[in-house]
Amino acid sequence: MLKGGNDERYTLWIFGKQLRVSLSTGEIKIEKINTNILRKFIGGVGYGARLLYDELKAGIDTLSAKNKLVFSTSPLTANNVPAGGSIMACFKSPLTQVWGK
Repeated sequence: MLKGGNDERYTLWIFGKQLRVSLSTGEIKIEKINTNILRKFIGGVGYGARLLYDELKAGIDTLSAKNKLVFSTSPLTANNVPAGGSIMACFKSPLTQVWGK
């Protein structure tokens, strides 16, 4: 079992990946994170915003199955930094029809 922390095997296994879950079909996929996006849009909010911008069609119904909800973490998640392990939820808001977090 991988213990985390400074264990290099743990770092290679968990970091740099994203999990996609379709609530409609139950399909689950593990994908590599696009590091180019991470370099340009730092942080969980930046990454989540870019994913939504790239993957949602303009005018999508916020309550449709095609809308997306992105949970992302800070680049400081694996470090002992106060508030470095925060989790962000990024989405197109049903209330305002624009970006929400």
